[in-house]
Amino acid sequence: MIESIQRSLVEMGPIFRVPRWRLLVIGYGNELLGDDAAGPLLARRIGRCRYAGTKVLVAPMLLPEMAVDMSQSDRVLFVDASVRCSKGRVRLSPVMKARHHPALSCAYSPETLFSLCGSLSGRRPKSWVIEVPSARFDLGRGLSETTVEGMEKSARLIRRWVQAIQCSFTRKASIHTLS
Repeated sequence: MIESIQRSLVEMGPIFRVPRWRLLVIGYGNELLGDDAAGPLLARRIGRCRYAGTKVLVAPMLLPEMAVDMSQSDRVLFVDASVRCSKGRVRLSPVMKARHHPALSCAYSPETLFSLCGSLSGRRPKSWVIEVPSARFDLGRGLSETTVEGMEKSARLIRRWVQAIQCSFTRKASIHTLS
């Protein structure tokens, strides 16, 4: 797996050295598990805002292939549901390099993808994770009130954050759903 990603980066040549995207948004979570849907739902909402130079990825979990998209971005924003947030408080925090990253795993985190991106491409774009307050992750349940409120706060925070990094609304965002 890692070798195929490295081959992809080599084949891309200088393309991956020059960022294609000013902002890459990665929304992840299982949409069948109640509040865990917050990441994908919020990422799609960001995509509909049509921020210039923005690419949006939506997936049930983080995948090592995402390191290629990260290597082509100036900034990365991970969007996820979290029980670690105090009720109603959205957390926006920088992603730091992981101490180690799994070669092959089904449990990638923003930190391990950040490290993998650096190992494969030599680039580590500025990266953050926004955690949406969440309360329940039951199969087939809708979003809790906590998460709905957290998503509204997150959307406002993201809008201000994107404006601060001088993205505009002039070009359509590119939205990709990964299964």
